[in-house]
Amino acid sequence: IGASLMSSNVGSGLFIGLAGTGAAGGLAVGGFEWNATWLLVALGWIFVPVYIAAGVVTMPQYLKKRFGGQRIQVYMSVLSLVLYIFTKISTDIFSGAIFIQMALGWNLYLSTVILLVVTAVYTIA
Repeated sequence: IGASLMSSNVGSGLFIGLAGTGAAGGLAVGGFEWNATWLLVALGWIFVPVYIAAGVVTMPQYLKKRFGGQRIQVYMSVLSLVLYIFTKISTDIFSGAIFIQMALGWNLYLSTVILLVVTAVYTIA
């Protein structure tokens, strides 16, 4: 659970966004990540024992087991996917494309397509 949480949090948006914000605003920007680290550890200490006792891995599984019925599990899964696509994935793709555009001087749309193709290839392989 913890490795999944960390791997889904780290991306081009994290590296480029924090570096740019840190360059513009100073070292205090890193305070957010330090606070988030301690809060994630605290949440892990609270929720992981509950998930292990229930025999589940994800929050939608837990909600299905806790409240019964398939609708809450499907609703939370779809909501999580939609929000993840519109908030995390889109910003990661955009920030990665901006990096490629600035580093190599390519068109933004070409950089986006190349980033998507490379990501699809290493995801499938």
